[in-house]
Amino acid sequence: MKKNLLLLVFTIIFFFLQFSAANSTKTNFAILDSIASSAIQTIYKNCSNSDTIFYKIIPEENDWFIEKKLLELKGNRVLINANNISDNQNSQMKFGVKIAIEDFSTKFEQIENHSDSVKRTCTLVLNVIKNYSDKQSETFNVALTHKDTLHFDALQNLNHSSFQFANSSIPTKKRSLFVRIIEPALIVATVALTTILFFTVRSK
Repeated sequence: MKKNLLLLVFTIIFFFLQFSAANSTKTNFAILDSIASSAIQTIYKNCSNSDTIFYKIIPEENDWFIEKKLLELKGNRVLINANNISDNQNSQMKFGVKIAIEDFSTKFEQIENHSDSVKRTCTLVLNVIKNYSDKQSETFNVALTHKDTLHFDALQNLNHSSFQFANSSIPTKKRSLFVRIIEPALIVATVALTTILFFTVRSK
């Protein structure tokens, strides 16, 4: 009785831990949101002497997200979108930043020889050009990557249907070498045993 009770308790604890682990896994969007915040903070550190910044973000596909982060973390800085001002104002700017989004994506890849595991890679690469009023410019890159290993069962809830950068195609789950060998062998053995039993019973 005690053994059965202990077994039941351990089973409940095991499933609770599995459920907690699955629900504590961050979504692709949450990871990319964190990465983007770190990238913008790096840009601001490289522009620490400028209180007013004219900015431009390309391409336009995901510029809204990077712009959102710029505004969230600007502190006391004054930000002016260069796309919203006249050419005359643009020529008079003292300091500007052009941010090119080179990579902003999520990828799932199945791990070789691990049929139940998938590697997730969330990447943000920004090419930043700082322009000064005296026509001088400086260029630097901000490249951030998050990698982790996930179980196949956790993948379904990690994509975000509204944002392409937070989505990735889920790879087809491959059966392990052990399963590919054992399954046909079991089928053959079952058929053979059934045939033997059939003829044994029939002969009696």
